[in-house]
Amino acid sequence: MTPDDAHARRNATDLAYIVSRFTNVHAAIRCKLQTDSDITLREALLLDAELEERDMQLPQSLRHRLEQHAEETAVMLKGVSHRYRDFWTARIDDHYRWCRILVNELLLTQAGPFSSEDAAQRSSHSTSSRGRQRIYAVAFPSNPTNPHSSKK
Repeated sequence: MTPDDAHARRNATDLAYIVSRFTNVHAAIRCKLQTDSDITLREALLLDAELEERDMQLPQSLRHRLEQHAEETAVMLKGVSHRYRDFWTARIDDHYRWCRILVNELLLTQAGPFSSEDAAQRSSHSTSSRGRQRIYAVAFPSNPTNPHSSKK
């Protein structure tokens, strides 16, 4: 087993643990076992921080690279697709993105209302948040706040 393979397995194991914790938090909320929004917000922030740390520690060999295409398809955003070293890495990254989207939705529902200026200021502080915005744009194309939405 190469060092990259060992790191890929460790990465997947760490992500599975984070996803299982998110699933437990989400289930507790849905079943009304957890009604304290402060506790839920703290847990969501912790999950978000762990996902961020996992992303920052990911070696370059496990990261995707962007490929520009002349023609755009439904799986691309502005003619750009992601290229991975193998299918396993692509699947793990897909699970990471969906978990990140769901944790961010939980944060948004628990944090309460904030202005668009607050959102712009928060998103300017992190490269990963800009990445999440692109992921959200593709994952939820019918959202009326999505600039790429066909339903405006």
